[in-house]
Formats: sequence, structure tokens, C-alpha cells
Amino acid sequence: MGSADGHLDEQSPILFEIVRQIVERWPQPPDPIAGRSLSDLLRNESVCPRPQRSNRTVLRNLFRRLVDVRGRTGIVPILDESPSEILTPLPARDRRSIVLGAIGQPPMLHRSELPVPCRVPAGSKVHVYVDVSGSIAGLKGALYGAVLDCRQWIHPYVHLFSERVVDVSLAQLRQGACSTTDGTGIACVAGHLRHHQVKRAVILTDGYVGRPTGSDHETLRCVKLGVALTPGNSTRADLKEVTDYWTQLEESRSK
Repeated sequence: MGSADGHLDEQSPILFEIVRQIVERWPQPPDPIAGRSLSDLLRNESVCPRPQRSNRTVLRNLFRRLVDVRGRTGIVPILDESPSEILTPLPARDRRSIVLGAIGQPPMLHRSELPVPCRVPAGSKVHVYVDVSGSIAGLKGALYGAVLDCRQWIHPYVHLFSERVVDVSLAQLRQGACSTTDGTGIACVAGHLRHHQVKRAVILTDGYVGRPTGSDHETLRCVKLGVALTPGNSTRADLKEVTDYWTQLEESRSK
């Protein structure tokens, strides 16, 4: 298009003529308004790109702040085991197998899980609690995807919570498993943390979980806790006194 101080009528006469015809049709006010003249319209501007981080990056950064790295960076890989979904001829408590058996078509293979050696970042895994209450029903798929993208950082079982906590494996999460009462409350999360003596946790929620009190408040204060708020309407008010690290998840963008 030429240099920044070049004339448009010389550099691109066709474009210049099109723009001139458009500008000429604009009504002219008594006093000139910036942007209504051709010289104002055709000016060069410098725009600073602002790339949008993915939710995978947002969560990964939060996990890195929480993970117990034993004096290391947390990215040094160590050998560990992760549950992997397999098909086996041995009977297993698989929902699909149970349904097929009930209708008289027992399957030859059943879905099960097998620990598989893998290399993961050094340090203790983070327990993840995913809000599956009715208020964020439309975001559950995106939240599941973000958690699975960061599976190397998290405990092998993810904790779904509404007014109770239900533990699901990563394989079950990938299949879309969800058990909810549609309500929500932080008391069940605090009780789960206390019962399992969890030291590091991330909660994915819109924040409307009620303020913890009494022993629940004390439990949450003793945990190294990060909260990832869901896109849209969310609040920090209920958990502000017990949260060590905050982050904000972003709306998924269509490709």
C-alpha cells in the first residue's frame, strides 16, 4: 500500500474513489466532526495486539503456583502412574455393560481402568473441585475440557460438587460423567478436604457457594487454595477470606 505518509489517491486510486463516494453522502453538520472528513478517516494507527490466553494456560499457571515442587520448578518430570481406560473381557462395573446386560445383549468387552506409567511434573498433585450446580450448567463441558487439558498437574480423581461431592476418574470425566443436586454449597467441599486431609486444591466455580463458617472456614484457611472463576456472572465475595490465589477463566471462542 506504500509508505505511511503516502497519498491514497496515488497509491490506490480505486480505493480512494470508493471511499470518497461514501464520505460525500454523509450529512454535513454545522461544525466539523472528527472522522467525517476524508483526511480524518484515512489515517494510520498503531495497534498493540492483545492475544487471549486459553483456559488451559490460565489453569496451568494456577496449578504451578499451588503444586508442591519440593524446592524445584515443578516442571522436572518424574515417573508416576495415571489411570487409562481399557477394554477387557472381564466383567466390570461399567454403566454401558450394565445397560446392555439388562436388555439381554451383554457385551463381549467391558470398559475399565488400568494404571499406566507416565512422566509427570515433580511435586504433589492438586485436587480439583468442579462446581456442577445448576447455575453453571452451560459451562460444564468447557470446564471439563479445561481440567482434562491440565491432567498432568491434578490428582487422578476429580471432585464434582453441588451440595455433595462425587469423585470421578479422569476417564469418567472425559465421558462426561456428572452427578449433581443442582444446588450448591461450600460445606461439602470443606468436609471432603477435611476427611481426605487435602493440602492443595483448586475450585472451579462461579463463586456463589455461600460463605464458609466455623470449622469449614478453618479447614479452607488451612488448605493452599486457588479459585478459578467461570466466565460471565461470578463473585469473589463468598470465598475471599479463604482463597490464596485467584484466576479468571475466559469465554471459549469459536474457531
